[in-house]
Amino acid sequence: MGAMGSHQTLQQMDQIEILAAPHRLALLRRLMTGPATISQLGTAFGKSPAWIRYHIKQLEAADLVELAETRTTTRVWLDQQIRHLGITTTQIPGYDTELLTHDAVAEAVSRDEADLGLGIQTAAQRHGLDFIPLFQERYDLMLDADRIDEPAFQRFLDQLGTKSFRATLRDMPGYDSAHTGDTQRVLV
Repeated sequence: MGAMGSHQTLQQMDQIEILAAPHRLALLRRLMTGPATISQLGTAFGKSPAWIRYHIKQLEAADLVELAETRTTTRVWLDQQIRHLGITTTQIPGYDTELLTHDAVAEAVSRDEADLGLGIQTAAQRHGLDFIPLFQERYDLMLDADRIDEPAFQRFLDQLGTKSFRATLRDMPGYDSAHTGDTQRVLV
């Protein structure tokens, strides 16, 4: 996602009201320097992806940012690293080939259809590949606070917090279950 265009005149009161919140103005200023993913913004601002997404959606509703469907978070990260190194993607044979799942990437490497690829540790191990961790990414489950007390959501959230579910996650290479089952209300 990124800020829309290079300059925009604020014409509506709702745009000004949205930017009256210092954290939204800070998000907009950061996006004016270049596109970023929800996870990248969460890391930069020390906030959860749910918190970032909520405020980005407010900026989007006021036509201050555009949300872009990215290929994958992993590919966006790789594109940024390559740009940072001053390398053009045309210098990398096969870079225009995109696979949509971590498992598909691992399978392509295991079949010698690619020399390497970005993916998660469980996919690498499933295909007998070595794995070098590059970064960690956090994912949150978001739901409307008005629905959190509904029986179906409560059963689901209760299951996430069980010892057996956390143990299953802990046994999966590359996953951290330290905050699994925790709930946090995002205040607006």
